[in-house]
Amino acid sequence: MSGNTVGERIMLSLGQAAKQTGTAKSTIHRAIKSGRLSAQKEGNSYNIDPAELFRVFPVKRSATGGEEQLATPKENSVVQIELEVLRERTTQLEKQLADAHSQRDQWQEQATRAQVLLEYQTKEVSKNWLEKVIEAVRKGKGGARS
Repeated sequence: MSGNTVGERIMLSLGQAAKQTGTAKSTIHRAIKSGRLSAQKEGNSYNIDPAELFRVFPVKRSATGGEEQLATPKENSVVQIELEVLRERTTQLEKQLADAHSQRDQWQEQATRAQVLLEYQTKEVSKNWLEKVIEAVRKGKGGARS
């Protein structure tokens, strides 16, 4: 079954609506006329929103007891396009996340190297300072002996 479309919404004709609900066209027509079911009239035919139809009439059950599904119309290509766009966006976001992790790792490595260098320089300054103190003490003691 292929329905009519209004905008991007799939709409059913009176006959299609009757088939989907397992009721007579006249029953659906009476529901439209009484205002119980809303529909858009185009010329001599009606466009019925499936959601509105199934609000008023239950979906016809198949012989197996399951609900019959509406055939997948070409209009579902909009959903397919949206799905492709979302998949592409997900791929982009995954790449951005991988880049962010890589940059984080590089910054952590750089911070670690800077910390090691700072510790080394601090030890060197302390070592030089200690050597100067020891040398000054020795000179002081040596000068006092002479």
